[in-house]
Amino acid sequence: MNRITGANFNQQAGGVFDKSAGIDFSVGNLSYDGNGNIQTMNQTGYKVGGSSLVDQLTYTDRANSNVLLKVADAIPALNTKLGDFHDWTNSTDDYKYDGNGNLITDSNRQITSIGYDFINLPETIPIKGKGTITFTYDAAGNKLRKQTLDTAAHPNITTVTLYDAGFVYQNDTLQFVGHEEGRARWAYHKYTNGSTAYSYEYDFFEKDHLGNTREVLTQQKDTAKYIATMEGAFRATETQLFGGITNTVVARNLVAGYPADLTFTNPNDSVSKLNGNGPRLGPNLLLKVMSGDQVDLMVQYFFTGTGTAGSPVSSLNDVLNSLAGGIMTMTSGAKGALTDFTNPAGVVATGLSSFLTGNETTPVTKPKAYLNWMLLDEQFKYVSGNSQSGALPVVTPGPNGSALQAPLAQTGINISKNGYLYIWVSNETPAWDVEFDNLSIVHRPGPLLEETHYYPFGLTMTGISSKALKPKYAQNNYKYNGKELQNQEFSDGSGLEEYSYGARMYDPQIGRWAVIDPLIEKGHFDYTPYAYVYNNPVSHNDPDGRDTTQRKKAIEKAQEYVDKKKDGNQYEMGKKGEPGDNVDCSGLVSASVMAGGEDDPNHPTDGEGGTGVQNIERNTTKLEEKDVTAGNIVTFLFNQGYPYHTGVVTDVNKDSKGAVTSFTMIDSHSGVGPDKRTVTIGEGKLGNGVHGYYKWDSKPDGQKPSGQGNNAEYNRLIQISNYASQKGLNNAATYYRNEAEKVKSKK
Repeated sequence: MNRITGANFNQQAGGVFDKSAGIDFSVGNLSYDGNGNIQTMNQTGYKVGGSSLVDQLTYTDRANSNVLLKVADAIPALNTKLGDFHDWTNSTDDYKYDGNGNLITDSNRQITSIGYDFINLPETIPIKGKGTITFTYDAAGNKLRKQTLDTAAHPNITTVTLYDAGFVYQNDTLQFVGHEEGRARWAYHKYTNGSTAYSYEYDFFEKDHLGNTREVLTQQKDTAKYIATMEGAFRATETQLFGGITNTVVARNLVAGYPADLTFTNPNDSVSKLNGNGPRLGPNLLLKVMSGDQVDLMVQYFFTGTGTAGSPVSSLNDVLNSLAGGIMTMTSGAKGALTDFTNPAGVVATGLSSFLTGNETTPVTKPKAYLNWMLLDEQFKYVSGNSQSGALPVVTPGPNGSALQAPLAQTGINISKNGYLYIWVSNETPAWDVEFDNLSIVHRPGPLLEETHYYPFGLTMTGISSKALKPKYAQNNYKYNGKELQNQEFSDGSGLEEYSYGARMYDPQIGRWAVIDPLIEKGHFDYTPYAYVYNNPVSHNDPDGRDTTQRKKAIEKAQEYVDKKKDGNQYEMGKKGEPGDNVDCSGLVSASVMAGGEDDPNHPTDGEGGTGVQNIERNTTKLEEKDVTAGNIVTFLFNQGYPYHTGVVTDVNKDSKGAVTSFTMIDSHSGVGPDKRTVTIGEGKLGNGVHGYYKWDSKPDGQKPSGQGNNAEYNRLIQISNYASQKGLNNAATYYRNEAEKVKSKK
């Protein structure tokens, strides 16, 4: 059946791929019923400190039906924000459907009653205690508008997103313009002189062989500077960015011997005073950093006298509580609870203890006071080495003439891992004051904006995925299969959490569609219409939510030609026919296309003749290599000057950039007839002669011979008319039937 039954996660550690790093996102216990409906699924995820099961799902279907009634999770956790399934343990069925098989109630998401339009696309989605999401489409089902009413916010918030030919606006402000390599983002800039402006910045999407966006890279180059001057004039702003200012700030003129240093501010009226008796932790800042970023640090300091330092008082708990609070604020609780980060035996506390032991030595003749920085990766593990983390001690007492001593500074910290950089100043020596001033942090982001990893069915692996933090940044939501994720619509960070594929919505938490396949009438009788890509998401993706059935039927028809081939050549130029007949290459392909439910592509277009291969190319849509999948068509150009050969692709291998390296196809060729063979790109006549790949199965029919009209569009409009008539919408039924007649009459 080629259905996925498990996925074993390993990562490189010490030169081998294994689970020794304590990180695991494996999927197991995947089972199905006879129709391909998922019955059980376990998913492992990362929580602070290690990996464990986050989902242990059991699915309950209606008897003798493909309809899902309930999903139970043996690991209930309603408040987690890992993207995992939330089971509200409802006493009745979790899911309810309308007469067309569309999901209308999802009790686990608190969705009370979804309303659909005449082509079964969701129009209104009310979520209990949150608000309502409303969609608007054109007659062909293309999304034009999305409105979110957030009733949990006070006052209520209305957000309107408009989609206009690749341009995306939010509340009438342009967000980005999509293009084939990524997007041009309308980006917010704030300059050092206080002015602001918008300009285009170009982001590029790096995708895998299934079209999943794995990285977002940008050409935008910014520099952010954060400075804690302690001055009264700037304190309100600085305390929004830095911790440890309010409880440590003192007037500079109360510090004996402190010079009136005006290097940074004039006047210089305040400083931060630390002492081992408390407070031990001074100004501090948590930065979200990405691999490739660069950071500079600097702080001024002052202390007086010489002598023998007393035994230090540990600052570990002070730093730990501050760091944990910063993580919770920055991640909005998505990475864990506060107790996960403050746990004395947890990964953050043990990492911090290791850092303090390894970087802060206890001096004899001066205070144990430091400028510190510590990098934590996305799993909050301490990253040491290569200046990723470090500490600089205060050096010389007293002023340097009328100024302070040379500041403590570390420049050019090249961040090697996505994560969190915590910067702080401290003094653990009791009865010996140290003053710090003008803590300055310069952050130069690299090109990496986002990095996303996925479970097989599309759920994001939160524990190893990462994104940069930028003001007014339009996060990329075109992720799994390159489709738009509908998420985080509400002010508390929650939302729909489903992907919009065009023809229907997909739920990556449970690996099922919310509505049936719109092309069910075209032969989708032997498999559940709710299954995503026949439960083989490792090898296949879905272009628009409706055509995997057609491609499967096409492949089955092509295989039938091979299976029923008689002895001998079985090939005749220009011949069409059924399996067992002497068909040529275009005859086999056209029959496979029709088996999938589309009209014969092997016919001349108006005013143009040509070979069967030329006809097929003209009547189908050309694909980029990254979008090629099983069931598509391939054509070849040899030395004749025009496309000369074609076949049905049954399996595809691609490199990490999405380029096809080899594929298996079924074709009919002279001397052999219907045959299944593998083509390696760059090898042999076929491998050097690929002319293009074509998608036939979701494209409205193009030009037809005179008098035939556009049959696919005609049938679509008639179907809408019939549906409207069944619902008693007589005016709408008449309108769409008239439109269908107009299409039919076109030459």
